[in-house]
Amino acid sequence: MKNFFLIIVFAALFNSAYAQDCCKDKCQELKHGIQFQVTNIFNLTNYGGYTFSYRYQFTRNSGLRFGIYTSISNEDYEITQQVDTIFNKPPSNAENLNLKLSIQYLHSAFNYRDFDLLVGGGPFFGINNSEFYDEYLNNNSISKYTYKNDITSFGLDLLLAVEYRLTNNVIFSGEYGIVLTSESTEFEQKRVEDYQTYQNVRNEYGTRDRISLRGSNVILGLTIFF
Repeated sequence: MKNFFLIIVFAALFNSAYAQDCCKDKCQELKHGIQFQVTNIFNLTNYGGYTFSYRYQFTRNSGLRFGIYTSISNEDYEITQQVDTIFNKPPSNAENLNLKLSIQYLHSAFNYRDFDLLVGGGPFFGINNSEFYDEYLNNNSISKYTYKNDITSFGLDLLLAVEYRLTNNVIFSGEYGIVLTSESTEFEQKRVEDYQTYQNVRNEYGTRDRISLRGSNVILGLTIFF
């Protein structure tokens, strides 16, 4: 994947340098961009932890950025348990859904030649739902364990960034921000002990609300416009 991104970057740099004299005005009108994060020299990853980060420029001084993160997993285990001479193959599985959407307005507060100082911000919304089920074989019972955790979050990103235009369609940037988050969680943890003649049940459930204000990590990025 890293080599694939490098090919894109080098191709963009080459094409821009080759066409700079003949289409300078046209290249400056490019409005669509894809952002990547630079983690070290020539290593590009998803920008800001998002699966996909897209920019749209109205003008050089204003634009929008859209981010989407998604992760879906479903795990089923095949386990054989033995207690003395008793064997059991209990069901065991885990599921997770993680989704986050954001939109940010970016404004160039100051520009000088190929440098821009950006300020911006915007809202985001996310959900993270997870569920886990497992069973354990004991000497005289079977333990059944269920865990559910559903998180809904929304908040506001505020950012400050410096951008440098490497070519007409490739921009290098450094960004820092503040994140305000409101998070609501519903959780349930249940354990059932099944014996031959009776059953023990222990169940805990409830909600948790949290508000946080934190600074984000400094992000180095590369934006390719087309």
